Amino acid sequence: MLPKYEVDYIEFCQKLEIPQNHSHARKLFSLFDPESSGVIDFRNYLLCTQFLMKLNQPLIDLVKSAFEIYQNDSNGVSCEIFYFIIRHTLGVPDEVIHLIYSQIAKQSSQELITFDDFAKYARGKAEFSKIFTENVDSCEKLKQV
Repeated sequence: MLPKYEVDYIEFCQKLEIPQNHSHARKLFSLFDPESSGVIDFRNYLLCTQFLMKLNQPLIDLVKSAFEIYQNDSNGVSCEIFYFIIRHTLGVPDEVIHLIYSQIAKQSSQELITFDDFAKYARGKAEFSKIFTENVDSCEKLKQV
């Protein structure tokens, strides 16, 4: 049995409520399955759709959506998932993400980091100010924080 977030083509079509023989369904699935493994992480599809839906909203809304998509049942994300979210939504380099994670983890008594933990941290840093005000489509990725 696949982990709950991995789906094959049939499950993908079922989740989207589209026929398996739809002319674009296979193309869409293959965009998220570049190695032709036959399964995708449905969360990656959801993150992509959130990106498109949030183009005219502050970047922090996309980060929040990513946390909601990838968090486990205890309402937080692991270190590995935190890296993924921050790298893919904000474009922050791994070595900077490591520093951010370390600082947030020091302040949090839990192993998992929540969106609120990250937002509190980011609000206190001038280099993150634009993620609260600039739209997704106009905000350059954060290269140095």
